[in-house]
Amino acid sequence: MSADTFNDVWKLLRESVQTGIELKRDRGETVEGAPEEYVDLAFLQHKSSEAIVKNDRIEYVTKIIPEREQKARSKMQSALDNPANRFFYAFNSGIYHDKDCEFIKEIPPELFTASEERPITRKPCRRCLRIMCLRELCSPYVKQMPAVNQLLKRGDIGNNYLERLAFEYGIKLRVDEEGSLVSIDQGEERAVQGNR
Repeated sequence: MSADTFNDVWKLLRESVQTGIELKRDRGETVEGAPEEYVDLAFLQHKSSEAIVKNDRIEYVTKIIPEREQKARSKMQSALDNPANRFFYAFNSGIYHDKDCEFIKEIPPELFTASEERPITRKPCRRCLRIMCLRELCSPYVKQMPAVNQLLKRGDIGNNYLERLAFEYGIKLRVDEEGSLVSIDQGEERAVQGNR
């Protein structure tokens, strides 16, 4: 739910909560506080700001982030921005991710680790494995990833085979001007068999 949607329904919700408070008071229960204090706004919170109800509207108040956490977040962002880093994981996790994996957001900044080398003691995230392999296969031409992926899918190439191509054999791929898949080996380009 967005803040605007909440603001639109708050008047009705406020009346409902107020009715509940009054019913409890009628039964002799002690109820303190205004309706705003009984509403869970966790779904409207942001990392850097807190949602509060003020004057019957959602307002955001900047959270005070401890210096230690700010440094950890800054270090995490620097690691993500460094193009040499290709693998990302939590220090206490057995799974590593691609930089665009949605699970990176769930890694606490103080546990975040980045690596240029594939961490062999950890397993790849199954959700982002294909993107990770494509990034490695197409590097440094990562803009080629969607086109290469389309041709590989057409050829029914699965993630396990892609992982071997990318990390065991060190193959590099790109799509040429005619739309054919090309393998780059020591600067020499060769058409991949089975291209149409």
